[in-house]
Amino acid sequence: MDASGVRRLLAVLGGVVQEYGEAFTDDGALSRPIELEEAGLLLADARNQAERLGQTPPDLERQLAALGKAIEDRAPAAAIAAQVRAIRVALEDSTGIGEDIFPPARPSPGRGEAIFRENCTRCHGERGAGDGPDVATLERKPRDFSDPAFMQQETPADFFRVISLGRRQAAMPAWEDVLSVQDRWGVVSYLWSLPADIRQTLAEVGRQVDAALTAHHLGERNAGELATDAYLTFEPLEARIALDDSSAVRAVEVAFLRFRTALRQPATEREVDEAARAVRSALRTAESSASAAAPRPISHLGAGWIWGAVLAGTALLLYTRFRGFGLRLPARFFRNDSR
Repeated sequence: MDASGVRRLLAVLGGVVQEYGEAFTDDGALSRPIELEEAGLLLADARNQAERLGQTPPDLERQLAALGKAIEDRAPAAAIAAQVRAIRVALEDSTGIGEDIFPPARPSPGRGEAIFRENCTRCHGERGAGDGPDVATLERKPRDFSDPAFMQQETPADFFRVISLGRRQAAMPAWEDVLSVQDRWGVVSYLWSLPADIRQTLAEVGRQVDAALTAHHLGERNAGELATDAYLTFEPLEARIALDDSSAVRAVEVAFLRFRTALRQPATEREVDEAARAVRSALRTAESSASAAAPRPISHLGAGWIWGAVLAGTALLLYTRFRGFGLRLPARFFRNDSR
């Protein structure tokens, strides 16, 4: 039996539940047709994967066909989740293989940040706000990870699945064959590493810096005022970030002073551009400092990520069995409420 093929089939089936559930409101109304399309594409992938495996439970083909009919009929999300759970449990029981979802070690937000900046910022933006330079070429804009309302509806496991499987309707590539499980969780831990209000505020500061630079290049007189507004937006965060890295805050202050001075005094375009880049670099450093100091652990347990808890065999078994049922821990369970 192809163990990697079985694990991929389990992962894709989990993705069907996730995408289908996100397509409908709580009262069953279709609100995001694109997610419904994505669920259909993932189901097609699952059927192809099952066909390639060859040796599968005897009822698998019939179960997948019934699942496709239920999706076509827009059955309740709970019914789809129940069908997927039954398929997953049967597959796991017959093969003795579970989904490869847990990292071998605690994920590193720092490693995740490096991967994110190297591979993801063209679309997702420097701070995950969905404002990267390639967004204009996309039919569907990436979601804004700095939006607390969006993040409240998500879980780290949701992010892991999307990173692994991709989203073709949104031109999001699958990374399961490129990044290890450990590295994928590193990216997830980075994206969840900042309190939402800090991440959202830093994203806004970055946009204001860009606006000031654009105004300068257009010859508008308010470029300096816009740069000052950007600094004033950052200022309320200083005390919180300085608790862990006062030098990062000082670097932002110095960079902003240089930028604002360059805008107000005769300076070459190159000098102004370099000053703006220095601000962005200092903001990234401040963000990284806050990330290292304030990860989103299970604060209700006091310390550590969920991975430590699920290392127990019982927790692992429960997760493997019931994730296919669409079990969703509330996002607040993963957030640090001690701030």
